[in-house]
Amino acid sequence: MLANKDITSCLEEAEVILFDLDDTLLMSTHADKIAISESFKILKEYVIAKDFPTDRWSNDDLWNKLIRIKDKKFPDRPHPDYDLFSELMRDLGFCDKNGRVNSKEVSRMNFIYQEISRVSQRLYPDVIPFIKNLLVKLQIPLGIITNGDTYYQNSKLIKCGIVDFFETIVISDEIGMRKPDPDIFRYTCDSLGANIDKSIFIGDRPDRDIKGANDAGMVSIRIKRADGKYGDIELISPDMKPMFEYESLDEINKHLLSISIDTAK
Repeated sequence: MLANKDITSCLEEAEVILFDLDDTLLMSTHADKIAISESFKILKEYVIAKDFPTDRWSNDDLWNKLIRIKDKKFPDRPHPDYDLFSELMRDLGFCDKNGRVNSKEVSRMNFIYQEISRVSQRLYPDVIPFIKNLLVKLQIPLGIITNGDTYYQNSKLIKCGIVDFFETIVISDEIGMRKPDPDIFRYTCDSLGANIDKSIFIGDRPDRDIKGANDAGMVSIRIKRADGKYGDIELISPDMKPMFEYESLDEINKHLLSISIDTAK
């Protein structure tokens, strides 16, 4: 078991290391904001055509409104979609008396968002050095557990050029389980032949990544990205508390660099 050990010992003795994707490896919130700003252009064009003033909304206002709607009505959906954009339109008052929105405009907004978000994805600068050091130093399998659409999540990995670093990529829509369900963590470790109590999970969300990993019996590490969507989320229960917390992968990498290849598995 790795519980109650320091981070260097946990790394040395780990049988597998698993990662969250969005806002842990990928700058997804940054990409989302770029994509959303383009989607909002569609919205504002529609609004202007209706002779409604748009200067009352900044992109940040619309972004914050969109996130509030998502967290309230679609908490299990990792990314904006047609339903969320429809709710945004309703919230802004652009619907008929029965709550119906203009499906063509909503579809345009969603299409623009999906395309631009995918091509705007970037890795955090600390990802490649950390992953390469893991592979050289520890010589153990790496994997990803992510909630979302199978095609969309895989396409981001391919676009960023890291898909081949991972022996397994487990996506919620593909297997019918979602974080924080501990079974998705157990399933992934089992698929790699690793003991759950000798496995590490690295993610950014206390309520999904850390809680799920803790409940499964893994070592949990939170990366609290300053620009991440959930960087300031509160720890509302003890099972959301990570074993270790850092602001970047570079901080873990410092411990990794102290490990001799001769002593690694």
